[in-house]
Amino acid sequence: MTIKKLITALLCVATVVTALPASVSAKSLSWVGWEMEVRHRMLLENEFKIYVKTTPDYYPYYGAKFEPRAGVYIGTPYDRKYPDIKNALDTSYDWFIPTEEIKNDKVARIEKPETPSNHTELYGLNWNFALKNSQIIDIRDYSNYIYNYIDEVASWGKDVLLIFGKEMNIDDNFNYPEIFVDCFRFVADYAHTKENIAMVWAPNDTGGLDTTFEEYYPGDEYVDWIGCSLYTMPYFQGNPNNDDAANRSFIMGPYANPSMRAKMLHDFMERNNIKKPVMITEGGVGFESPDGTDYTEWAKHQLRMYYSDLPRMYPEYKCIISFNQYVPGDLYRYDMMNNPALLSLMQSLTADPIYLKDYPSSAPYSYTELVDGMIFTDYVEVSAYAYRYKKQNLVVRYLLDGNWLCERTEPPYELKLGNEHIPYGKHTLTCEIYDGEKIATSKTYNIELVSNNDKSVYKDVEDNGLCGYDDMKDKPNEMRNAVGFLSQQGIVEGVGRNMFAPDNRLSRAEIATMLMRLAGITPSDKSCGLTDLSENDWYYKTVNAAVNEELITGYEDGTFRGQNAVTRNEFIAIMARILLKNKPDVTVGDVELTYSDKLTDWAIDYIKIAKESGIILDREDGMFYGDGLVSRGDAAIMMERLYKVINK
Repeated sequence: MTIKKLITALLCVATVVTALPASVSAKSLSWVGWEMEVRHRMLLENEFKIYVKTTPDYYPYYGAKFEPRAGVYIGTPYDRKYPDIKNALDTSYDWFIPTEEIKNDKVARIEKPETPSNHTELYGLNWNFALKNSQIIDIRDYSNYIYNYIDEVASWGKDVLLIFGKEMNIDDNFNYPEIFVDCFRFVADYAHTKENIAMVWAPNDTGGLDTTFEEYYPGDEYVDWIGCSLYTMPYFQGNPNNDDAANRSFIMGPYANPSMRAKMLHDFMERNNIKKPVMITEGGVGFESPDGTDYTEWAKHQLRMYYSDLPRMYPEYKCIISFNQYVPGDLYRYDMMNNPALLSLMQSLTADPIYLKDYPSSAPYSYTELVDGMIFTDYVEVSAYAYRYKKQNLVVRYLLDGNWLCERTEPPYELKLGNEHIPYGKHTLTCEIYDGEKIATSKTYNIELVSNNDKSVYKDVEDNGLCGYDDMKDKPNEMRNAVGFLSQQGIVEGVGRNMFAPDNRLSRAEIATMLMRLAGITPSDKSCGLTDLSENDWYYKTVNAAVNEELITGYEDGTFRGQNAVTRNEFIAIMARILLKNKPDVTVGDVELTYSDKLTDWAIDYIKIAKESGIILDREDGMFYGDGLVSRGDAAIMMERLYKVINK
């Protein structure tokens, strides 16, 4: 359908209006031109971002029912599972059709008690609902049926994401948004009396040109998760000859890109300050048209973008349901389990631990944007999101200190380099997009590669039995004891799936949070003045308090750089300041420091205080190694020592 024909069709829909209550308003064609312009402007915004793996604490978390702390739950319809890919949740479909037969005078109210959930199984229930042909109802006329249905769902004894009235904003599903909003709120009010049901509001990702997300949104108090359906397909209405405006308006043809479809909902949430996790209630990549045209190669690239770009660019997307079905008569096939090339790629992409296959669970890391001055231990591991207007196949090139390293031709454009490739020390990493014609964008970062050859001297102690993390079983007892003790005190936490990740390096934001808990410092809204802190940062209040209490300092340029790994100098300095705050009588004594390497001048007094107090965990090689990084396990030992000193 051309845009001209589309507008004509919308005019026909808009004229089918009977007598309406004064408070009900129909869809408005005034949105069409505005929506087309908004989408075109969005597609013109080129993007290039470089990512690194960091602690899972950098994953956004909203505290919604059944939300993973970090990572993305994956699933399919219960009867369409992919071979060798485990689902974190299954989904199914049902319909609420408001007929005379289910009105209150025909349906008795039968109250059924909720079965408490043990929170080990998650289910997605699509309770589809539409009012075609400008139908108008009062949802209260069906309250008995609705309450009985929700009672039944609550009796399953599992956690349920209830997706009600999905894709309300397309075709003529709901010509009157106010009716949909009233219906959703009514259902949500009763569903929220059930501990094991969360409400999902799920429009179509692009919707119609005559609608906006805003007019269908019921309000934060009624919505637990935001949802959407998200399909990427070769051409608008399956027609390779369709005009450019149609493909552009619905992000197909040369504009096809899953992240740009996701961006529409992301931008809506930002405009309205909505802080909730997002669920793709159904989605996929079209790979074959009804006439048998094979788009597998195109689909492979789109699938890579789908599962590589979303967790990097839009980490609020915390659940993806793949439709994985063939519906005869549909514009394209989406049953990727029946396409060997796409199935193999799907298995490979979802092997990334960011994709969660168990419920409940959490990812061991997050993808966060690379910033200038980052420090890496033993290897550099980066990836990229690259987008250029109407360019489908981009190349990302990497250079180190001005010298060519490599290029990557498919998302996520990953690069991993160890010390066997580059020497320890400071370097410049340059990242470029080549769009097939020229270098379109270039970014350069100052980075540092340091060694992880620190072998610490651990005390020979008995296991106190407090540490239950699976990845701590082979660690020294002193480390196990410290982690177990600090976990009981609420000072340290695991990273999901009963893992502590003792060998991971700590970020400045992460150590600030742990040490402020240890010191009993209350987080603060009062800005500390560091320029790169935002109220949206999960560590904002903690760092405010730490800086205002003069326990942590920023860099000379007025930044905090929370994503940087913390060095031993920084870590010992913060611990020494906490010690001095709690034990004012402690002084810098005449301590002889026998470390074999040169110490950093500003850190020497802090090292002396920490050394005399027995806090420092020394190394086998006799070095202090102040620019070295601190592991989570070793940090726990030193924090436990500090805790015991200040609580004597």
